[in-house]
Amino acid sequence: MSRWPLYILIPLLIGCSDSKMEFEGVSDYLAWNRNADYGLVKIKEINGFKVSARYLHPEYLALKECRIPSPAEYDSLLALYHDTYTFLLNIGPDHLSSGDVMSASVSNYDEYQQLFHILNFQMDQLITLSSGNVENPPLNFSMENTYGLTDDRNIYLVFTREESSLEAPVTLSFNAAIFGLGICNFQFDPEPLNHSINFRILNKTDKDHEAELET
Repeated sequence: MSRWPLYILIPLLIGCSDSKMEFEGVSDYLAWNRNADYGLVKIKEINGFKVSARYLHPEYLALKECRIPSPAEYDSLLALYHDTYTFLLNIGPDHLSSGDVMSASVSNYDEYQQLFHILNFQMDQLITLSSGNVENPPLNFSMENTYGLTDDRNIYLVFTREESSLEAPVTLSFNAAIFGLGICNFQFDPEPLNHSINFRILNKTDKDHEAELET
């Protein structure tokens, strides 16, 4: 399937309503989602590290999970994600640095093992999501296993979607002391987080949909 160039995608988005965005499929959504101008990704570069937090909409998560979705399957998965916020936390070297971040802040194998354990099993002690006067740890989290093939690491974080987050700014706080950094705060405006997403590919054939999800 051909990709839409960004110069075509941007005018399309500008023409959408404030509360509902429409995309052809996953690749077009991700081009928008990864663009910092739209307020869904926040990035900090500190002491050789690049730490980012990116919001993933429920509609995208549901579409990715049901490979060849029927409307009923998609709606069922969407209902599961609808009451949560999902963020992708990425930790990697900044543009001037290189090397595996898992080794950058440790000096021996025992420290490496401790860092690995924290990232896989104790991130709920290091991260909160707050909105208004409500602050919550993640309901669930998981680190992607890259088998040492990448220098960065991705950690998926799932939080309760509080009613206050519909109007107040949402702040994701990460205590990054395990990497020799301080507390990283990522503040998001509520409007782009609460957009409703529509994928036109849901109306296409199974073959078209499977090809799109492989991009």
